Amino acid sequence: MQRTLHSPLSGSIVPTGWIKKQLEFDLNQGFVGALDALVPDLILDDDIYDKHRLTSADKAKDVGAVAQDADWEVQYLWWNSETQSNWWDGYVRHALLAGNIEQQQKVEDYIEAVLASQEEDGYLGIYAPDLRYQATGENGELWAQASLLRVLLGYYEHTKRQDVLDAVIRSVKLTMDTWPIGPSQPFNVKDPYAGVGHGLVYTDVLDRLYDYTKDRGYLDYANFLYLDYSRYELCDNDIQWPKLLDESYRFQGHAVHTWEHLRPLVVSCYASQCSLLREGLDAFLKRLPNYLTPSGAPIGDEFILGKYVDSTKVGYEYCSLQEWLDSLITLTKNTGDLAWLDKVENVFYNAALGARHPDGKGIAYLKTDNSYSMTGDAGCHEYGDSVHEVQTRYKYSPTHQEAAVCCVPNAGRITPYFVKSMWMENEAGVVKALYGPSLFQTTISDTKVEFEEVSSYPLELGSTIYVRSEKQVEFTLTLRIPAWVDSVSINGKSTSFSNGTLEITQEWCETTLDIQFSTTPKSHQDEQGERYFTYGPVLYALPIEAEQEIEREFLGGQFADRKYKPENEYTPLTLNRKLEPVLNEEKPVPLNGHKVPSLNVGKLNLRPIAETILRQVTFVEH
Repeated sequence: MQRTLHSPLSGSIVPTGWIKKQLEFDLNQGFVGALDALVPDLILDDDIYDKHRLTSADKAKDVGAVAQDADWEVQYLWWNSETQSNWWDGYVRHALLAGNIEQQQKVEDYIEAVLASQEEDGYLGIYAPDLRYQATGENGELWAQASLLRVLLGYYEHTKRQDVLDAVIRSVKLTMDTWPIGPSQPFNVKDPYAGVGHGLVYTDVLDRLYDYTKDRGYLDYANFLYLDYSRYELCDNDIQWPKLLDESYRFQGHAVHTWEHLRPLVVSCYASQCSLLREGLDAFLKRLPNYLTPSGAPIGDEFILGKYVDSTKVGYEYCSLQEWLDSLITLTKNTGDLAWLDKVENVFYNAALGARHPDGKGIAYLKTDNSYSMTGDAGCHEYGDSVHEVQTRYKYSPTHQEAAVCCVPNAGRITPYFVKSMWMENEAGVVKALYGPSLFQTTISDTKVEFEEVSSYPLELGSTIYVRSEKQVEFTLTLRIPAWVDSVSINGKSTSFSNGTLEITQEWCETTLDIQFSTTPKSHQDEQGERYFTYGPVLYALPIEAEQEIEREFLGGQFADRKYKPENEYTPLTLNRKLEPVLNEEKPVPLNGHKVPSLNVGKLNLRPIAETILRQVTFVEH
């Protein structure tokens, strides 16, 4: 397999501007830096990867959710590994990108503790020897390993510490030797559920190790895991290729599994070069319009259950936002098609920021694009199928502990994962992949080159990129041109582009590129035939005035669970089909320290979705 794109090591890309300020806020004042203090019983007290590894004697433990019955809870003994490792993944990356000395020392101490927990045979995981690699039912073996090893790989990408990479390689070797390709069947278990399904993303680790080592064996093992997963009737089957080839099949599974499982499918498809798997991948991608909201979110509240997208009736989970973003990046690297990055920007700048409280003190576990109330059970439960007898997830919280402490840790991962893919590289040189304020350092033809992007994108439609190199060096800088762009100017001169890219090949030394994208406000039609409006990469919404209810406070009132309902009874508005959006620069909206234009549609003044709590995004025409 020859990839046309690859991501540099994360430490070579750092955020600047408003993105860095958001990372600093989340680390110092927000839920990312505080989650271990908010739920110490889950993150600090349960040493599940070392002293408290699970044995056959364990029957139940606190896993950060209110169980409906004890038998159900027993399935989730692995759950704290997910909470811990996903939180650490986000925290480590935040601290190394924007943290202070104390926070970075906290990371160093954690990494040393993980390395000390590794056993002589290489094992890094949550099971004692009596359960290790022996589960015949629901288990978190591969999932707990994958989530922990992703933390170590993130740390390695920033620090280039070889002993940390070696620890990951030793751990993976043990797993590959214990469950070898051919005779073993890691997914042939009874009563499988979330842990077994999440375990398929062990391919994340294998995929990244291939990038570092070019050892084909990692891709072969990733292909083996996907094919083994497709052989059995499991709980989350949406990504299995027989289902994908069935044109009548509608996704049913736990949404976060469906959207994260795109990565194993992509890796397997391109590792094997199998035409049947490529047919399955194409079938998956062809289905996407049925499942993506105007904000870019993939649906599932929390399960998909055969539903199609509906901006009012079907919600999405914050975990799915992070996993979908990561899957789109994996898809881009393997296909070389930069057009998928339009969807990355959409889900990050709209769905993710729009499901985050504007004050940065909590996130919505579940959210809808049209959000008419956030009172725990509000949203979609009244509209049909749900696996939850009692729905609590439609609210803002720094933990969501009554449901599961899963979405908040994933909310801490999404910005660093976006940042590490803002720049990519190919054989010709460097690719400007995702726009936003950032700094990237690399080496081209033995010459150090630095790229500084100064911008408030997406709040302004352009960037200034400063290219600085030690000496003259020739390479191609490929600019991704978003699909919404009508025209491009560079240094004041109109410039043509084709197929969504603009390639600049020249000798570089000290060069400034002032890139300006021109567009107009756009009107779109969703899958229900309702209209919504964008300007550039930003989705606009009509804010609904809301009353706040404090349900519970944390850490002396620093954080709270909060619910919202309209100040007055709200009836969704309709629009005259003849109305078109008009940019209103006279009434700018304060957002992330900048002032951005609002949109007028008739008498309605729409604002960026990231500024809203309750809102109307789509409008029926009359």
